[in-house]
Amino acid sequence: LITVFELEACLAKRMQEVSKGELQRAILAFSLLYGSRMLLMDEPIFALEAYQKERAMDFLTTYARANDLAIYYSVHELDLSERYSDHLMVFYKDQPGGGTPQIGTTAELYQRDLIEQAYEVPFIMLKNREALFREAMKQTRGMPGMA
Repeated sequence: LITVFELEACLAKRMQEVSKGELQRAILAFSLLYGSRMLLMDEPIFALEAYQKERAMDFLTTYARANDLAIYYSVHELDLSERYSDHLMVFYKDQPGGGTPQIGTTAELYQRDLIEQAYEVPFIMLKNREALFREAMKQTRGMPGMA
């Protein structure tokens, strides 16, 4: 787990000295070491670099399947949801009281129209949000008041 989650540099650090990403990776490792047969994780990879997210999700899903462990997690990155989730729970904001979430297999629910309805934005923006964000950041360079 130390190698998978790149924690070697953290071993000699105090908690106050680790970055958000390092802390998040340590929490993932501890969850597997001391967790139960079922883990509930809210945005477990939010502070990780893109390659670390892929590596963590690959390891978590492989580990869960090999050890008959159920992992329930929230993640807002659609490509990771599609690639690593067996099932999805989709929430719809526009329903009274938040509505009843739709639950099903990833194949059933990872559909363009359902995703657009849940997020209330075009699917392409969700799929390409990181690239769109980078492009917007590039455009702000050199603007007064922008670093």
